[in-house]
Amino acid sequence: MAICIGAAVGLRAPALGLPLDRDAAVYAVIGGSLRDGALPYRDLIDHKQPLVYPVYGLLDLIAQRSGLVVHLASALVAGCTAWALWLALRPRIGRARAALVAAVALVLGASRYTQGFDLNTEGLLLLLGTLAIVAALVLERSPSPWTPVLIGLLCGAAVLTKAVGILLVPAALAPLLLGRPAQALGAVGALARFTVGAAVPVAFVVGFFAAHGALADFVTWNWSYNREYAGSLTPSERVDRLRGHPQVLLLIGASGLAWLIWLRTRGRRDPLTLTLGLWLAGATVGALVGGYGYAHYFVPVVAPAAVLLVGPPAPARSKAAVIGLAVVALAPFVLDLGKTLAQDSRQLASRAYGEQARVWWAYEPVGRLLRERGRPGDRLHVASNEAGFYWQSDLVPASRLLYDSPLALRPELLREVQDDLCRRPPRFLVLPLGTLPDYASCLSTLGYGSVTERFAPLRVLERVRS
Repeated sequence: MAICIGAAVGLRAPALGLPLDRDAAVYAVIGGSLRDGALPYRDLIDHKQPLVYPVYGLLDLIAQRSGLVVHLASALVAGCTAWALWLALRPRIGRARAALVAAVALVLGASRYTQGFDLNTEGLLLLLGTLAIVAALVLERSPSPWTPVLIGLLCGAAVLTKAVGILLVPAALAPLLLGRPAQALGAVGALARFTVGAAVPVAFVVGFFAAHGALADFVTWNWSYNREYAGSLTPSERVDRLRGHPQVLLLIGASGLAWLIWLRTRGRRDPLTLTLGLWLAGATVGALVGGYGYAHYFVPVVAPAAVLLVGPPAPARSKAAVIGLAVVALAPFVLDLGKTLAQDSRQLASRAYGEQARVWWAYEPVGRLLRERGRPGDRLHVASNEAGFYWQSDLVPASRLLYDSPLALRPELLREVQDDLCRRPPRFLVLPLGTLPDYASCLSTLGYGSVTERFAPLRVLERVRS
């Protein structure tokens, strides 16, 4: 495990100095607020599944306002995933080939093409989904009645990282239903125990929010809003977004062809073959179903792709084809990662994120400036979608809406935000685009003055008169 984690850290060397991206900054704000008793969805709005927030809360306890600890946690996730693959595959395909699978998974996961060097929800899904499927493969010959329960628990936890984790359930069930647990308990009994295990973490979370009077908020932002969010793009917009990821689409296509070769060689009743096909399909559909085509959506594809491309011993008549598929699919990732390792963090940020990273580099210095000028209880409003300034400033958000994009789908929130700002004007404003949004126009005559011009066009304003 230490070797896998060390390799994951080494492959992310330039990424260790990156600022947090937009999503991770939101998780960091909400995670840090947990220690003060705030609840996601009710007190601070976001629409991701709930497990990511306590993870970021723990990272905040380890090192407050540290981007480095987040990137190291991403390496830890990748290293543990690679180690789990090696552990599960070693008795099936041999130590050397299993080690090659782990190495390929590490390379794919550290690439900017999957944005795996950030700790987004998909990174947690990669780890928990892999653990669930690996546990099913390792324990397929175990007749223990607790085996289905354990696998169900891991699947339930995976769904709490991202809802599309449910698409990995068939891959986890395949070895369970083809192995001794189903033979000993019966298919119905194994499924029943699996369902109980999967329901436990979900029921715990639902019960927790219900007990705190926040179940309606939980359902609104986890279910209702996400349905609207995923359905807001037209089919042509979805296709256009996918065109920006030719390397990942090539990886998926080559992995699918490799699975067909493996299927022909090992047969449809082989538990590992069936599991890998379902795993790749579930991870791929999960990446596509949201429609937005962000690079981090493809992180869960890393594990099944690595196994399929270099894991199976190729039959003699297909060996050249399998090797060719692996070379063609992996070459873009290897070459680009080599280029990345020769560059620094700013160059990586520019290549991975483009112009938007310019604002993210301002999180830390602007946050430090606000901490120096602020007093306990001071409130801050950040226009646009840059919650990282809340994270770095330690100031109280003036509204529970941490970023503006939900206003497009939930315009009824506009009045709430206006009331928060106009009735209790915050002491500080951060305007990443340099202009005050229309919904905050009431603040334009309230005596805000510029604190610094250093980050133009970004503006940092302080109310100089009450």
